[in-house]
Amino acid sequence: MLKIGLWQEVIFLLKKELLIEFRQRYALYGIVLYVVCTVYVCYISFRRVEPLAWLALFWIIVLFS
Repeated sequence: MLKIGLWQEVIFLLKKELLIEFRQRYALYGIVLYVVCTVYVCYISFRRVEPLAWLALFWIIVLFS
């Protein structure tokens, strides 16, 4: 098990990284645009995909964005 202090440090570093990343106004919009475009390209490429596969594709795209 990890110590409580380590979890606090991890949370602090994540908050810091998010604040640095989103200081620029367009960073969030760029990520959203990337996700939307990639989902659209996957939709065009794979017309007949089951819903569970769509869910997996969506989360892979979000995680790599």
